[in-house]
Amino acid sequence: MAITFGYEFAVVQPDFGGILKGMFIPTCGACNSAVVLQIVSIIGSIIQPYNYYLHSALVKVCFKGPVQ
Repeated sequence: MAITFGYEFAVVQPDFGGILKGMFIPTCGACNSAVVLQIVSIIGSIIQPYNYYLHSALVKVCFKGPVQ
């Protein structure tokens, strides 16, 4: 996969200044409500499963069973 990425990177020859600028100063040139919704959906779909796993692990550690 790294070889394929390197090949595509060499063929496309992106603007390095634009890449560095986008890394440190993120912008959205064509932001409308549909684009913002898609961005929030992608971020949510990445973070939400980790939240479930973290919560279930914390509950498993803290909850030992019913008090007798």
